[in-house]
Amino acid sequence: MVVTGLGAITPIGLDVASSWQACLDGRTGTRALEYPWLDRQAFRTQVGAPVLGFDLTERGFPARDLKTLDKACWYALAATKEAFESAGLGLSPADREGEYRVEDIDAERCVTVVSSGVGGLSAFEAAHEQWMNHGTFRGSAWLRLSLPMLIPNAPTANVAIRFGLRGECKALPTACAAGAMSVGDAFRLIRGGEADVAACGGTDAVLTDHDGLGLVGFDILKVMSARNEDAGHASRPFDRDRDGFVLGEGAAVLILEEESHARARGAPILAEVLGYASTCDAHDMMQPDPTGTMVQRAFELALRDADVAASDVEHVNAHATGTPAGDRVEAAVLRRVFGAGAAAPLVSATKSLTGHCIGASGAIEAMVTVLALRDGLAHATQNLDQVEPECELNHVIGAPARAPLRLAASASMGFGGHDAVLVLART
Repeated sequence: MVVTGLGAITPIGLDVASSWQACLDGRTGTRALEYPWLDRQAFRTQVGAPVLGFDLTERGFPARDLKTLDKACWYALAATKEAFESAGLGLSPADREGEYRVEDIDAERCVTVVSSGVGGLSAFEAAHEQWMNHGTFRGSAWLRLSLPMLIPNAPTANVAIRFGLRGECKALPTACAAGAMSVGDAFRLIRGGEADVAACGGTDAVLTDHDGLGLVGFDILKVMSARNEDAGHASRPFDRDRDGFVLGEGAAVLILEEESHARARGAPILAEVLGYASTCDAHDMMQPDPTGTMVQRAFELALRDADVAASDVEHVNAHATGTPAGDRVEAAVLRRVFGAGAAAPLVSATKSLTGHCIGASGAIEAMVTVLALRDGLAHATQNLDQVEPECELNHVIGAPARAPLRLAASASMGFGGHDAVLVLART
């Protein structure tokens, strides 16, 4: 199974190339938030990693989509379009504006798995405000279309509709593991012979929502950083002074293909997906199992699925949110699975740059892992001034580490105990 295309909208770049360059340059997307609703609530956290400067209409989609789709769908559509184009698959306009047909594929053999951890939160908030203030459906697309805008399958369904993809289409709303699990599920569908091609990934737009419900929800749980006076350094996975994650947003979509299908059309092959596994902690809705048993099991099963040894893995893109408990558990698992010292894999924490993009995170990190393999570069983990002793790992600190990377793993964990690990290889 090979990766032939990538697309992304992130807090550090509005496409794949700029996002990857920001990773290599160490440019973070975290900043002090400036929204009107911050004044209406005593937010403990006032820092985030928003997507800035994005315009859906510049990506070939009509202006009506700005009022009839949630931002999570905006990001998913734009990322998918870039992914198909980068895969060398031509897009021809369909009958309706903003719809395309993908050339050189059998649409009935192309599956769509684009998931969101939260769904259309902005649409829900705007519709609810309209209803409470005016009590009418009239004059508000937000209200009339609130249901199809807010449901978690809206991004994946809209991707299938807009690109004419008629294979299996579904969403896996598994919180922060949604993006990684979508890639893994698509991998299984192609490997099982049910498809030749997949558009898969994750999207979320929880941060810049209508009135701050997403931010306040996490704020109440006290899982986010409150480093408001130093926003650029707020996301600091594995650091001694970390105090929680920084909420981000965005999307990433990967095009997977059965290898013979890709080679037959002369597709650009960026990396190979070798294995995937997912497990459940069955412990708590919000807290990780302190033993890390099932996270470790996910790594072991993914390596077995890929038929590789832990000692062969040279790079890991960690989940690494920056929460005190989560980072300790993950670091302990990585030491148990891969060992320590110079022989252990290089570890990157992409959330130190992008913040935590919830359902999009696992897909963004899978994308970054593909690019690390392609270029032989593991990006630095930012803001890692002093590693907490319990989080000691073979980190990439200060500058990207160039190495002939051949095998890598990308890990995600989600609220509810969802664990997912992808194993990827350079081709």
